[in-house]
Amino acid sequence: MSIQARRRPFVMRDVDLPGIAAGDPDVSYTIQPLPLGRQLTIRNAVSEKRFNPLTHQEETISDPFTVVNALFQAALQDWSGWVDDDGQPAPCTEEWKDAVDGDRRAAIVNVATNNRVVPGLEGRAESFPAAPVPADVVG
Repeated sequence: MSIQARRRPFVMRDVDLPGIAAGDPDVSYTIQPLPLGRQLTIRNAVSEKRFNPLTHQEETISDPFTVVNALFQAALQDWSGWVDDDGQPAPCTEEWKDAVDGDRRAAIVNVATNNRVVPGLEGRAESFPAAPVPADVVG
């Protein structure tokens, strides 16, 4: 098994998002992976620097909701299956993205910022095999 860093956008179905219990099988997302450098750039863009008189250091102050929202806006490139009140396909714009619930936002950010591909429990067992038990411990 190889561990790969995702660099290109990829498609993920709503039912496959981690932590989404009742995903919609007709909805899918095009997600742009966000490597650490890009994450830091996005975080710094929505943060402010303040001088702390106690430590005499400049500190970065970030609102976690604002950071997650900025990461979500950058990660979600497109979607299919979302419809507006008239049943027409909803465009993947900032305004429509703002209507996505918090669980899906968090799941999409989680997927976009996790660059390791681990295919299910079998992949984990293959990547992290159990340590053998010494014979004197077995009894």
